[in-house]
Amino acid sequence: MADSSWTRVLAENIKSVAQAQGALGAVNSPQSNSPYASQLGIARSSAHMTRRRSSTLGSTACCTSGANFELLSGTMTPRMTQGGVQDVMTTSASLDVGRLGVEPVVVPSILPESLLEEARKAGVSLEVDLDTDVAFPDGEKPLGRGVSGTVFKATYKGHPCAVKMLPPEMLFGPGTAELQTFVQEMVVLASVCHPNIVTFLGGSLQPPSVFCIEELCEMSLDAWLHKGVCSRPMNSWQVLKVALDVATGLQYLHEHQPAIVHRDLKPANILLDEDWNAKISDFGLARVKTHAVINTKAPEVGSIGYMAPECFTSEDGALTDKCDTWSLGVVLWEMVTRKRPWPGLTMPQYYREVVVRKSRLEVPMDDNVCPMALRRLISSCWADDPEERPSCAHIVGELSRLLKYCPRD
Repeated sequence: MADSSWTRVLAENIKSVAQAQGALGAVNSPQSNSPYASQLGIARSSAHMTRRRSSTLGSTACCTSGANFELLSGTMTPRMTQGGVQDVMTTSASLDVGRLGVEPVVVPSILPESLLEEARKAGVSLEVDLDTDVAFPDGEKPLGRGVSGTVFKATYKGHPCAVKMLPPEMLFGPGTAELQTFVQEMVVLASVCHPNIVTFLGGSLQPPSVFCIEELCEMSLDAWLHKGVCSRPMNSWQVLKVALDVATGLQYLHEHQPAIVHRDLKPANILLDEDWNAKISDFGLARVKTHAVINTKAPEVGSIGYMAPECFTSEDGALTDKCDTWSLGVVLWEMVTRKRPWPGLTMPQYYREVVVRKSRLEVPMDDNVCPMALRRLISSCWADDPEERPSCAHIVGELSRLLKYCPRD
């Protein structure tokens, strides 16, 4: 499991190698048939580039550009894990583009063996070949587009899946923050397994093919609530069922070793499968909690309307898993009311209302819409002091009790 500094180094290495490949002429080669190659203009067929693993330090490729890409140095950076110190490979490289003819191109190993081994133990691969292992339907439109990538429907190992493609600008543009978010999501997903967490099937962090494969869930809770996907509103049983699924998934993350704090829980990041089981997704902002708090220099991340007050005010960015509890309370409120929280507010306005004035969303008082026990639970999630908010284990217990006595229709 990687912390934010670890994934930042990995993201920097990915970008360096991708840009080096661009300088070598790997970009603007004839395209393969995958949507990813269409985005990047990269050919990965054996006629233009072949790769074989040559050592623990890297892999060797033959490129028709004739340039030479050499690994100058590899340094081992220790990182702390639950079981002790593990090593992370960081690399630096140089280009010599003055040679002509076909020369070997040595590409530094991007993924440390410790990460590959962790993924293998989870039964997934971080070295999936997009052209040979993944099949894309002809003419299929993307399932969605966002800052972190474009999602396509595909088939992997004979099963339907969703493939999130990294936008080209993340590899070839300036900065690494968005690329690090993509890397962070893959690293977190590779380490977890739970029915209420979207299943990670594999992917690749080796440029130029950087993508993530997940189980296919074609609808989000946000689409169900606000985009007219379903003509009928959620009944009380459905609200409690989805809420229990989400709370159970969060409980798993918070009790994971080491614990994981999602930090961006909202309906758009809650997916629904064909059996209407809810699954938490989008772990780009997730952080590993190896101590009592998360120390981050940029705590004010997340989505307006779902952010806990301490995301703005914690000294030294000290956050706990109770910021997820706050967000869960907002999601519960949103399912009950079918309204978006704090619509139209900017970040400064949200700060003024929630942090300074301590305003809270108005919970419906109608027992037919929101029973008293659920009202109390939602309100308790919004306690100003994080320590006064219930744990996800407590929320799971309360929701289970409410669901037990709630009629299904």
